[in-house]
Amino acid sequence: MLRECQYLLHDFVLQVQSPDMWLWRLDPVRGYSVRGAYQLLTSLPFDSLDAAADLIWHKQVPLK
Repeated sequence: MLRECQYLLHDFVLQVQSPDMWLWRLDPVRGYSVRGAYQLLTSLPFDSLDAAADLIWHKQVPLK
């Protein structure tokens, strides 16, 4: 996993004149939302849905 992270970060160049910020590519105007993440996870192909269900419905979270 470390090698994968190094590969993803190897070509980043920080510049003083550019702001350093995160960007949610699915909605660059409004940014990240739980609703957007949920829609992304539930729009996955059916075979990937089982893996996504564990991320969406974490069984150790208490009910409100």
